[in-house]
Amino acid sequence: MSSLKLFNGALVALAIFAGSCQIAIADTTTLICDIIPNRSACCIMDGAATIELNEAGGSVTVHYPSWHSANSGDRYPAAPSVSYVAKFDPNTITFVNGDTGFTQTINRLTGIFVSDSATSWTCHAAKAQF
Repeated sequence: MSSLKLFNGALVALAIFAGSCQIAIADTTTLICDIIPNRSACCIMDGAATIELNEAGGSVTVHYPSWHSANSGDRYPAAPSVSYVAKFDPNTITFVNGDTGFTQTINRLTGIFVSDSATSWTCHAAKAQF
């Protein structure tokens, strides 16, 4: 009987440990990304884009800001947030934008996010400033 209690106690401890590890792995990282002006002369962003990285879940969620055209001044609303299946490698994160078909890449070493052939962003991890 005492060995059964010990075994059950070990299972409970293992379940608690596994649960706490899963929580740590499932954390997401948020990037704040500013457009690189000389790479996208057409567009003036009204704020930063944010990207939520979920490496454990193999996904990224992109939140683009509203923007206006540098040429015509026409205004465009923020795009709806969209989640994509992503491949996380040691140096890059890649995913395909289902709306445009572009393969998008985030360089994990430089923080450069290339969203299409003409638009790049400089990203940094979101951290509390004070």
